[in-house]
Amino acid sequence: MTLPQLQTLADELKQLWKLSNWAVTVKWMPEEQQEVKGTVYWGRCNWEGNNETADIEINPNQSSKAMRHTLYHEMVHLRLEGHNCDSFYERGIDLIAGELCQ
Repeated sequence: MTLPQLQTLADELKQLWKLSNWAVTVKWMPEEQQEVKGTVYWGRCNWEGNNETADIEINPNQSSKAMRHTLYHEMVHLRLEGHNCDSFYERGIDLIAGELCQ
């Protein structure tokens, strides 16, 4: 997927998921942040609830299908307005994202 395609999808999800007030920008994840200490990161959502802004970074080194899944994953985080480093929470988000993007 291209960055404009990902942005269009994010804009569509904002409308569907009652996030239309949010300014969501999709960006490519900087290369130096794609792998840290042997862990590959496919996406990241940095958000500011008070300002209703979010930057979603997508690792470009994945298939289009995986990019779509990653965007859904990060948008679920945004919709739930939170992030927890707990592996069970992350797995739950990932399962939800997988079902939603089919």
